[in-house]
Amino acid sequence: MPSYLYKTLRDLPTIGTYENIAVATQNMPLIQTLNLMVDRRVSALPIVDKRNKVVEIYAKFDVIVSSL
Repeated sequence: MPSYLYKTLRDLPTIGTYENIAVATQNMPLIQTLNLMVDRRVSALPIVDKRNKVVEIYAKFDVIVSSL
């Protein structure tokens, strides 16, 4: 598993900004996650755990693949 999945968002140097980053939680309903992606006009969201650690990245590609 990539090492960035074990870091907080602040610890990731390549995001470019640390303000108002859209994230989803592990227990967030899928429809809410998709709505957040549409509202924020992003194609992917970091999924964070209760400690705000990145545990996964959810991308619009995941929606396409899971619907096939």
